[in-house]
Amino acid sequence: PVSIIKNEIAPKMLKDPTYLTRSRIRVLNGRGEEVDPRSINWASERATNYTLRQDSGAQNSLGSIRISMPNSHAVYMHDTPSRSLFEAADRAFSSGCVRVERPLELTRLLLNDAQKWNEETIAKTLESEQTRNVTLPRKIPVLLAYWTAWVDQENRVNFRRDVYGQDTRWAEGLDGE
Repeated sequence: PVSIIKNEIAPKMLKDPTYLTRSRIRVLNGRGEEVDPRSINWASERATNYTLRQDSGAQNSLGSIRISMPNSHAVYMHDTPSRSLFEAADRAFSSGCVRVERPLELTRLLLNDAQKWNEETIAKTLESEQTRNVTLPRKIPVLLAYWTAWVDQENRVNFRRDVYGQDTRWAEGLDGE
């Protein structure tokens, strides 16, 4: 997304012109051709005209698995190499996508094909570190719930920061404003 290029990538490239190469992130122009990242003025608005693609593998910031779902916001679910983030109380570390705590389990459930996509074939696919797109045989509805308050198993009320500013909008809707 443009916001990631502007707010994260460009500042890193201005500090360290080898950042993208070290991170195994390739830069593609509008025709899908690879471009030398050193040829781009990262201080310019034109830097957002490129597509950045990180090579598959253990170092990929999206982890080993990405689960696409049709939506107009370019939001998808993905693994993460930063497993410790799931232990944090404030979990707003992503750039709008949804980190999945147990991506292999979810992948097996979604693929639902023990002969073609069993634990062994999934593991071999991941070990290859090659991008593999798999289309599910049928659509599966996805419902994302956004909770800023809930009661846990010990009947304690929990509150979290409203990172998307939804509570105010919902409260106004309840008040009839």
